[in-house]
Amino acid sequence: WKGARRIEYDRTESSKWKRCGSSFGWVSPGAARWRERVGELARAVGVDEETGLSRVLGPRWGYQWRTAIVTAMEEEWRGLLSVIVWKHGGKMGPKPKIKVGADVLEWFPSDRETFEAFVA
Repeated sequence: WKGARRIEYDRTESSKWKRCGSSFGWVSPGAARWRERVGELARAVGVDEETGLSRVLGPRWGYQWRTAIVTAMEEEWRGLLSVIVWKHGGKMGPKPKIKVGADVLEWFPSDRETFEAFVA
């Protein structure tokens, strides 16, 4: 503990400093996108839970797939999912491509159409 400083707060002040340091990583937009893409990956593989992903993709699936999950553009991600659906027999649900308010102007194609366009 060399160089560490001890700071004490009384109970009347603790609510102020506890509130400032109470941000959680799983609430961020990036974490929400991660969970959404992992769910899409699980459906594409044909499993319902994270242990199923480990069974199909291996125990280190999160490490091996993290670059694609985090950085792939939506068109690339949908193409990758369609290949996974084709290989593992899962499903790839519809997803809006262009939205204006509550109206969807364009949808991503179905998994079979995406796979045929990705291979061509």
